[in-house]
Amino acid sequence: MGFAGLKVKPLRLIVTTLLAAVAFLVFGVFSTMLTYSPAQMGVNGLVQSSYGAAVLQKKLIMHAVDGSGTEYTRRLPTGSSACNFVTEELDAIREQSGVDFIPVYNYASATLSLLPSFGRPESDAYAESAFYGAMEEISGFADATYLEGFPLVAGRAPQAEDEGVISMLLCESFMQFGYRADADSETERITGPEDMLGRSIRLRLVTGNDIFVTVTGVFDSGDDFSAYDDLRDEGSLSDSAATEMEEELAECYSYSFASVCFVSEAFYEHNRYFDASRREYNSLLRLVQQYNGTTAYREESSSERRYQRLMAPLGEERTAVSEALFAYYGREDAARDLAYSLPYGYLSEIDAGQELYETIFPIVGAAAGVLAVFAALLLFSFISASINAKKKDIGILRAVGARGIDVFKIFIVEGVAVTLLCLVLGIAGSVAACAITNALLISEGVLAYDFFLFGWRNALILFGIAAVTSVVATLIPVSVFSRKKPVETIRSI
Repeated sequence: MGFAGLKVKPLRLIVTTLLAAVAFLVFGVFSTMLTYSPAQMGVNGLVQSSYGAAVLQKKLIMHAVDGSGTEYTRRLPTGSSACNFVTEELDAIREQSGVDFIPVYNYASATLSLLPSFGRPESDAYAESAFYGAMEEISGFADATYLEGFPLVAGRAPQAEDEGVISMLLCESFMQFGYRADADSETERITGPEDMLGRSIRLRLVTGNDIFVTVTGVFDSGDDFSAYDDLRDEGSLSDSAATEMEEELAECYSYSFASVCFVSEAFYEHNRYFDASRREYNSLLRLVQQYNGTTAYREESSSERRYQRLMAPLGEERTAVSEALFAYYGREDAARDLAYSLPYGYLSEIDAGQELYETIFPIVGAAAGVLAVFAALLLFSFISASINAKKKDIGILRAVGARGIDVFKIFIVEGVAVTLLCLVLGIAGSVAACAITNALLISEGVLAYDFFLFGWRNALILFGIAAVTSVVATLIPVSVFSRKKPVETIRSI
C-alpha cells in the first residue's frame, strides 16, 4: 500500500500524470491573467529595460466639461509649478518608499540644450554616430551632496556657484563632436575626460537664455546602454529601425543619471531668476484657463526649493527600487488634484495590455476554469479507482482494528505522490511556456516587457487545486469503505 500502490496499472498512471500535467501547464499560463497587475507589469518592464533610474513626477488633474456637457478629467503636463516637489514631499516619499530619491531641478525649461557647446555641424565627427546624437541635452541638475555613490572618473566635486560635474557618457559625446567655447570659436577635439576639466558648457533654455556650467569633474553614472551599440556605427540599421532605436535611447538617456549635471549648492540660487516665471501662481491659472477647466490645487508649502522630478539609481536593487516606485503608479492626491506620474514611454504599452486583459479575461478565465476542473477530475478518477481496487486491504486493516483516520493516512500517501508529480510537471511547464511566449512576443516587437508572469501566487493556485483534489479523492472512497463492516468490504471484492 502507499507508494507500492503506484505499481498497479503503470500505463494508466503515466497517461493520467501526463494529461493532468498538461492541463495544469495550460491552466498555469492562463492563471497569470487571474493575478494580472498593471503595476507588476510596469515593474517587470522597468527591470528589463535599459533605464538607469527610477523616476517619479507629478501631474495636475483638471476637471472640465466638453461641448456636449459631459464632464471629464485631464492630467496636465508637468510644466506647471504645481507639479514640482518640495522638500517636505521629498522627505515623506523617502520615508514611505524606503528609497533614497535624489531631487532634480531644471529651472524654467524642460530642455537644456548642449548644442551651443558642441563642435560645429560641418565637422566630420558630428555625423559619425547616431548614438551620441541622442545626448544633446542635460535633463536637469542635482546638488553635489548627492554625488556620493557615483565615482569620479576625473577631476573633483563642484564648489563654486557656477561649477558642475558631467557624466562620462556626456563626456564621450563631446569626444565625438568636439567642443567650442562660443559660436565664433573653432572646434576643439576632446580626447578624454581630463580635456573637459575647466571648460565652460553653455546650456541653452527654450526661452533663449543661457546657463553656464564650468566642468570640474566627470562621473560614472553606471548606466548600461549596450543594447543600443548598433547606433554607434552609421548605416548598420535601416532608417526606420535606427529612428525607433534613437528615440528609445534618447528616452533612456533622459531618465538616467547620465543626463544629470551635479552642481554646487550655491548653483540653484545663482541661477534661480530663470525659474521666477514658473513660480508665479498666475501662470498656473492661465494654464488652467487655457484648458477651460478647474482644479483644487492650492500652494500649501513655504519651501523655496522646487524639483521637477525625483530619481533613484536602480543599480543592484533594481527589482526592489522598481517595486517601490510603482507603488505610486496611479496614486492621486484628490484633495489637491495632483497625481503621481511615471514618465516611461513603455507604460503606454501597459495601458494597452490592460485593455487586452479586460477583453480576453472572460474567455481566458472560462478556459482556465475548464482546465482546472479537467485536471482535478483526472486526479480524482485515478486516485479513487486506485483506492477502490484495494477494498480488500481496507477491510483487512479495519478488521485488525485500524480506524478510518489510520486508513486515510496510509492511502493519502499515494494520492499526494501522484498529485505532487503532476504539480511539479505542471509548474515547470508553466514557467517554461510563459518564458517562451514572452520571448516570442518581445522578439516580434509585440510588447517590450514580459506579459505572462508566472509567480508564487500562480504556483499557490495550482497547489491549492491539487491539494484539495488529492484530499477529497482519498477521503471519499476511504470514508465509504471505512463505514462498512470489515467482512462486508472483504466479501464485496
